[in-house]
Amino acid sequence: MVANCQVLIIIITTIAMLAFWMSPTNFPPRIGLAASTLLAAVAAHLTAANQLPPIGYLTLIDKLMIVVYALFLNNLISMVMQMRLVDHKQEEKAVKVNAKMRKLMPVIIGVLLAVLIPFDLRLV
Repeated sequence: MVANCQVLIIIITTIAMLAFWMSPTNFPPRIGLAASTLLAAVAAHLTAANQLPPIGYLTLIDKLMIVVYALFLNNLISMVMQMRLVDHKQEEKAVKVNAKMRKLMPVIIGVLLAVLIPFDLRLV
């Protein structure tokens, strides 16, 4: 069942990444997408955590969720930066920040996963 949660979390995170394909001037839909996907990820994490016995170390799902929460934090920081740029009539800069983040997010995810998960994927 935890594996199902992992797939669900990956789908939720992919949906959250769609915010970078929206215009930086569309504040309400972007923030709505970010907030709803964050809540869905937290719910999936809690569901997975409730299926495991209490243990004193991080599981694969915990490590995956660290990456997901870092992604959501980065998304929100980026959106706030873009909103401030739009508010200050610097739409071109906001579009450039959005385009950079769209390219940078997969790199950030890859680096975090490479650091946190390699030992959990050993074949026994």
